[in-house]
Amino acid sequence: MSGALVVVPPGVVQCGHTDSASHVRLGATMAGKFIVTRDTGGEYRFVLTTAAGEVVASSEPYKQKGSAMNGIDAVRRLAADAIVDDRTESATPTHAD
Repeated sequence: MSGALVVVPPGVVQCGHTDSASHVRLGATMAGKFIVTRDTGGEYRFVLTTAAGEVVASSEPYKQKGSAMNGIDAVRRLAADAIVDDRTESATPTHAD
């Protein structure tokens, strides 16, 4: 799928290249980012950070870098329309705005 453009969350366009420098963001101010690392066991992981660098999500370990990149693509596709399934005991969900 090299060279193809796939629209992901509103205002974000991801190209078909595999290097992160080739991704282009349109209409977005300082967005979060995915950081891919390789741990001491040789497995790949990613975290999603805020613009300020705070980790808001982290992945499971992947044996292949391509699998970690596929995980990032899945998060991008699914998160925009994901619902919150609150299974806690609290009757009224609360969060800081």
